[in-house]
Amino acid sequence: MYQYIFFDLDDTLFDFKKSQRFAFKALTEKLGLTDSDELFQQFEQYNVALWKDLELGKITKDALLAQRFPNFFKDYTDTLPDENLDDYYRHQLTVSGDLIAGSLEILEKLKAAGKKIYAASNGVYHTQLARLEKTGLLPYFDELFISEKIGVPKPNAEFFLQSFAKINNFDLKSAIMIGDSLTSDIQGANNVQLTTCWMNPNQVTAPDNYKIDYEITTLSDLDAILF
Repeated sequence: MYQYIFFDLDDTLFDFKKSQRFAFKALTEKLGLTDSDELFQQFEQYNVALWKDLELGKITKDALLAQRFPNFFKDYTDTLPDENLDDYYRHQLTVSGDLIAGSLEILEKLKAAGKKIYAASNGVYHTQLARLEKTGLLPYFDELFISEKIGVPKPNAEFFLQSFAKINNFDLKSAIMIGDSLTSDIQGANNVQLTTCWMNPNQVTAPDNYKIDYEITTLSDLDAILF
């Protein structure tokens, strides 16, 4: 039975897509631009590519956060404000507080069962902390493992090895990683022989090169795995 439960945050517990749409709309309005689904989709594709580059070590997080909005919006406006656009955007992420259905319920059950619960995220530390506080999820976590604090992102094995080292009496065989990203969560867990649970709400087919021990479409599916 699994005792050490690692959760990715965005699109696993947080409804990141909904929060991101809210934040992007607020940002475009601040810039005096017309918000549209087409513009958002362009940004979403651009943003995903940047975070993939972070996973691959092609860009630092500081560079990503400093460059993504000036680079994206340069084709849409000649006048960008002096203030940090990324700070404004990430603040808006914390305002919405949207959760994936069942997030609070599964954490309550795990805590009541005496499980150890950990966040394993590549997100920005202060943003993730604020979102956990906003949504009421923070008290359920025993520790937050955020790549910004650890120094390397998932899927780097070092992210997980440093996390394991901080847990008293950690037992790899009693641990599981739950997340939606094949390239970050599942690959990272594979790199350290950590049991995997893939959050796959859209029921897409995964490439054969990932070892997926469990697959779920909703968080309620975890009941059969963790209890």
